[in-house]
Amino acid sequence: MTQFHTTVKLTATLVAVLITSGVAIGSECGPDEVNDCFGNCVPFNWIDDGLCDDGTFKFNGNPIYLNCVQWGFDGGDCIPSAPVSGTPVPSMAKLDITMLDLMNQEDITAGAMGVMKNGVVVYQRFFGWSDAARTQPLQPDAMMRIASITKPHTAACIRALIADGIINLNDNAFNLGQPTGGLLNIIPFNGLGDPRMANITVNDLLRHRGGWDRDAPGINDLTYKEIEIKTAFNQDAVPTRQQTVAWILSQPLQNTPGATYAYSNEGFLVLGLIVEQFSGLDYETYLHQRVLSPIGVQGDAIEAGRTLPVNQNPREPWYNDQGLTSLNVFASLADLANNPAGQFVPNPEGRWCHELRVGQGGLIATPRELLTFLDTYTIRGNNIGMPRNKATEGAGWTQVHTGALFGGTESIAQQWGDGHNFVAIFNKRQLTAGEDDYIITVRDAFRALLNSGDITVPDCPPGYIFDCNGNCVPEMWLGNGVCDTQTWFGDVLVDFNCAALNFDEGDCDPCPADLDGSGSVDINDFLQMLANFGICQDPSACPSDIDGNGFVDVDDLLVGIGSFGPC
Repeated sequence: MTQFHTTVKLTATLVAVLITSGVAIGSECGPDEVNDCFGNCVPFNWIDDGLCDDGTFKFNGNPIYLNCVQWGFDGGDCIPSAPVSGTPVPSMAKLDITMLDLMNQEDITAGAMGVMKNGVVVYQRFFGWSDAARTQPLQPDAMMRIASITKPHTAACIRALIADGIINLNDNAFNLGQPTGGLLNIIPFNGLGDPRMANITVNDLLRHRGGWDRDAPGINDLTYKEIEIKTAFNQDAVPTRQQTVAWILSQPLQNTPGATYAYSNEGFLVLGLIVEQFSGLDYETYLHQRVLSPIGVQGDAIEAGRTLPVNQNPREPWYNDQGLTSLNVFASLADLANNPAGQFVPNPEGRWCHELRVGQGGLIATPRELLTFLDTYTIRGNNIGMPRNKATEGAGWTQVHTGALFGGTESIAQQWGDGHNFVAIFNKRQLTAGEDDYIITVRDAFRALLNSGDITVPDCPPGYIFDCNGNCVPEMWLGNGVCDTQTWFGDVLVDFNCAALNFDEGDCDPCPADLDGSGSVDINDFLQMLANFGICQDPSACPSDIDGNGFVDVDDLLVGIGSFGPC
């Protein structure tokens, strides 16, 4: 609804604070208006007028939000909300407000959310604090544990090995002496627990049909029985992944391989080992080189997570244990036997060894990385890890993968055939039975707001522009005195050197084929290029190498021919 605010003069002190802190007063708005926390215009006299503008009231049809640090929490009218970082998207402000409301209601201290439209990341926002004391705002480059959304990444690695002819979909996962052999040579710890394990295939593992069922009575998730496993091996160190699989091989299956779907961490633990053995690389390196780098994901956008806070990436927030504790998997066998009461730790810091979940749930990532992955690979179902075929999807097509850990993590990644991708990550898990998960709540809110028209997802958000290759990048880089042709923006390599953008507003040479500087590309330039045909002996002084690949070749000649005439 629209609320009529009283006219109250903003105190001179607050005005001075806002100006010195860099807040733009009246930017892109009317003479008596300012931008609120999310970029919407609002009358200046709404600030400090006795009413808290937390999205409840609208101006020009937009919900107004002034409950942020830069506006002094509406001049003191609001109870301070969680900080928000990342570029605001005014047409999606209602989604910001929904996220803040949910985090306030559920006491969630850190969350990240991202939206992609038709291959462009148009929204990436970070909410809350990095620390438990709520003193350090979550930064716009934050990474968080994504739990089981790791699995589609592992599946993409497996599909790459298959596409390269290194392994086959129907290969047996284990070499247990069967005539057809198998991929992994891991000896069962205490004898083979079930002869049917010889029949488990790579395809069974991808489709959660390996035969394990953690929901069967008395079974639970075998990958989390690290204390039991290391006790069986009589060692203080947490078991390696190979030891865990050896122990799992000595246990019985609950289902016939290939016959029954049952969500399985065991299967993706095994797939992670297959990736490493048959790529010859560690999991993280192969993931980057073969799967992520070709689609433009930067190396620092996703990596393997660590268990203990002292070892974690400084861009990660703390993970809310909600008071849940468990025996420390890193404790010695003697301490576990003689002083078990003293070995309890917060769940996210030792209930499991995070380093050992690398193939099943151990990655940390940014929303941008997840969105880029979602735009390329199928994340669920029989085609998990396969490149998407968008031509066959249709507007009603969708796939979703969620993730959660016993403490401190809840995540969601969803694809739709209408061109939208969505991710959300929280540092707290929903524990109350019968309530929707936080991630489901915010995902449903996004679609409801989109369908009702309460938010509009732009093709490119305010303050951004499409570069020569159609990437959505900061507009402020255009004409800034630097020729942007090899500048990284997140996972995108920016290129402004084209006629459509006036060659970066003149910052780039608009006529690289004019080698003699005559003002036109003519036969003299072409002859110079022909004379230099071949490898550049000194790449730093090789103007005929127009594309900068170290060679003067046909590609450079074609640029010259295409540029013939006045510059």
